[in-house]
Amino acid sequence: MRVEQTGGIFTLTQPVPGVTWRLLGIGNAPEYFTVESNTGIVRIKKPLSEDTSENYYLRVRYYIAPVEKLCLI
Repeated sequence: MRVEQTGGIFTLTQPVPGVTWRLLGIGNAPEYFTVESNTGIVRIKKPLSEDTSENYYLRVRYYIAPVEKLCLI
């Protein structure tokens, strides 16, 4: 797997079959964000304008059975 970083944006450039992704957001982040379990793409679930938060903290965990890794975003 290859991950490229530009500023705060991480791009998975070579997905690996069999990898499962899960969002472990902190605070209200899971209310506004989701991760596609098969690609790792993080998406906005509902308009951020509905919230007054200035920052969101996301943790994305990926699993390659039986290994588990944590990627902080």
